[in-house]
Amino acid sequence: MVFAVLLSIISWLMPSKIMLVRTVMVAADRQDIQFQFADLRNWRNWNPYFRDMPAESMVLADSNRLVWLENDDSMKMTLDGISDNQALIKLEREGAYPMNNSMSILEIDDSPGWQVEWRVTASLPWYPWERFAAIFFDKTAGPSFEEALASLKAYCEKNN
Repeated sequence: MVFAVLLSIISWLMPSKIMLVRTVMVAADRQDIQFQFADLRNWRNWNPYFRDMPAESMVLADSNRLVWLENDDSMKMTLDGISDNQALIKLEREGAYPMNNSMSILEIDDSPGWQVEWRVTASLPWYPWERFAAIFFDKTAGPSFEEALASLKAYCEKNN
């Protein structure tokens, strides 16, 4: 009992938000890059997670909403907003906290391409196991974001 109370107190002192940021330089036209992530239908072109998913398990409501099943959990991805250099995307998993994604295209001085930044933020519930698991979020989720950005780079540069 004392251990559970101590664990809860420690978790309350931990941050309630997590953030993961990954970037890649892409030597392609800015509109072509944005077209790939601003329309959810295009994510199968470059994101290994969606490219390798059986088409029958995905339901694309429109270019702004994608729904699929993962381990019997309902997943939903929604394009919440788009501007000239940014797309805001919400990822929701049944029974979990939503993950807010921001994909931005940034101009870098003296660079032949564009920097694409993928930022993920989420507010965590107070549960101690969620807070402790968040410590490893960067190490567990980061490589898949890096792989997706590398694939986006390869796809855009090949088709430029």
